[in-house]
Amino acid sequence: VEGVKILDKSSDPSHNRTVVTFVGDPQGVKKAAFKAAEKAAELIDMEEHQGEHPRIGATDVIPLIPISGVTMDECVELAQELGKEIGEKLEIPVFLYEEAASRPERKNLAHVRRGQYEGLKEAISDPERNPDFGPARLHPRAGATAV
Repeated sequence: VEGVKILDKSSDPSHNRTVVTFVGDPQGVKKAAFKAAEKAAELIDMEEHQGEHPRIGATDVIPLIPISGVTMDECVELAQELGKEIGEKLEIPVFLYEEAASRPERKNLAHVRRGQYEGLKEAISDPERNPDFGPARLHPRAGATAV
């Protein structure tokens, strides 16, 4: 995506995941994160996924962190926009966490990931565990995402 630069990429076989760190202007970062979630939904089947680290989906977490020239409030707004787009266009349930959390208990990522992918299959239909955006059911391959 134009205006976005990858700073780091690391993979860990025991966790069975790849972490990509990128920076750029807010709209470019939003577009890149959406495209990454879209591609992960195509390539990763959570029914087959195993790893040591807690996870709820193919794109487990998308942290948006202000670095320079952007405020945390702007990151929260971007998280809401991105979460809505992923939920509506990809039909992946999205939970807002940390500063973007819609509920106090969701500030902690561990609370959002409670039960992991397998446990969230049933728990997501509980009103207390409903996502902020997208359907109140896991995506058949991609699971859910925290933004």
